[in-house]
Amino acid sequence: MKKIYILFLSVAVCSVAFAQTISLNPKTINQGAPNADAPTGNYNVESQSKITNNSTNAADSIFTWTVIELNQPGTWQLDFCDPAYCRTDAKQGESFNFKLRKGESGFMKADYYFKNVSGTGTARVAVVCKTNSANSDTLVINVNSWITSVNELSKIKDVCFFPNPVKEQLNIKFQSKEAITVDIFNVLGTRVKTFIHSGTNSQVNIGELQNGVYFLRFTENGKLYTKQFTKAE
Repeated sequence: MKKIYILFLSVAVCSVAFAQTISLNPKTINQGAPNADAPTGNYNVESQSKITNNSTNAADSIFTWTVIELNQPGTWQLDFCDPAYCRTDAKQGESFNFKLRKGESGFMKADYYFKNVSGTGTARVAVVCKTNSANSDTLVINVNSWITSVNELSKIKDVCFFPNPVKEQLNIKFQSKEAITVDIFNVLGTRVKTFIHSGTNSQVNIGELQNGVYFLRFTENGKLYTKQFTKAE
């Protein structure tokens, strides 16, 4: 019995010693958007993850975030922020410190600027406690940008829809000379729904879609129209 008790105590101590007291939620973010937005041609997506310091040790309050991986088209720009500081055009290998006291929470934020270039990208950012390297977590951001030129979006103001955010019934207002096919894409660039719009007004039920950001896309007279909306309960 004594041996069993000692073994149990050893396991408990090890579990406490290696417990992860810093946490990111979510740990992985998947985002997507057109590569341009009228009139600037510089579409961007914003991502954020909540960081919480669950440590009971007041000394565990200084953290370092490091861009450990950054694979993306050369012209893209990643701006990354901790709860206190934002780094414009962050580069792989860069590290910055920030303070987060025990029991406190904040947000790690990432802004991707596509600069009219399509492609895919991945950023991995490690967050490590300066006084206890075992107290760490990693944020992964996967981004997909598809081709859409500024000229193709020049008449996007002609497209109107409501409500936004929408729960079930989305109303679209756009004057079309003939029936056109409208696709709805999620942030990963996956087509999740298709419907037909004709005349001036149409409706589509999106109640079955998960909450999140989506994009309407259709082509008329050689011009591609893209517009963002949010599905929410």
